[in-house]
Amino acid sequence: MTDVKLKLEAKGIDLSSILEEQEKEFQKAIRGMAMSTYDGIVQQAQDKLDSSRQDYLKSLDFQDLGNIYIISIEDPGVYYEDGFASFDQKDGLLSGPKAKVSQDGKRYNVVPYQHRPFTEKRSPKARAYQIQLKETVASMERISPREIRDRSGRVMGHVVARATKEIEGYTSGMVQIEKNYGKSKSSTYMTFRGVSDVSDPKDWIHPGYRGLKAFEAAEKMIDDRVDQIIEVVFGG
Repeated sequence: MTDVKLKLEAKGIDLSSILEEQEKEFQKAIRGMAMSTYDGIVQQAQDKLDSSRQDYLKSLDFQDLGNIYIISIEDPGVYYEDGFASFDQKDGLLSGPKAKVSQDGKRYNVVPYQHRPFTEKRSPKARAYQIQLKETVASMERISPREIRDRSGRVMGHVVARATKEIEGYTSGMVQIEKNYGKSKSSTYMTFRGVSDVSDPKDWIHPGYRGLKAFEAAEKMIDDRVDQIIEVVFGG
């Protein structure tokens, strides 16, 4: 957090003795800087985040308290701002409410992944995945509609297409699930991956995430920008 008053005092500038016109110009410049800083954080999220973008943006807050401006972020956005270390997903998946136990006493779970082939991706790695996803969708083979139900037995939709056997990687085994909403239809693309006590732990290690670190960049920018504003308004 940048304390503007301390910066002024360090330069020998007393707010009580400055001209009214200078004070107005200074406050206007600080407010503009605060707003542009917030916009800059939003832009970084728009440019660098994909699936977490909306959660991050909804967690942001800008407060104008009258010459005091507070930009903050709460959960779940702070999770993507700060980042997190690599961790083993296996135990959590096998201890959750959807995990089951086989006849020989081994825990297992089937993990569903939803894919959105028509959502724009920003990062190079995400764009490569998106290309593969669209290619898989374009080559899927149609099958006779097959009901898919949730655990209560309720029909959730019908599997109407599946990836060809030649497809490997993220989209291998992908299916298209079609749902009817009156006269309209919508499609969901899913893959399912099994995990059990005997699964290789290396297959379920999450690589972690460095974090957007937009607030770190903003703090440095603010520090430099305040010095520039003081120089322009007060001449040093």
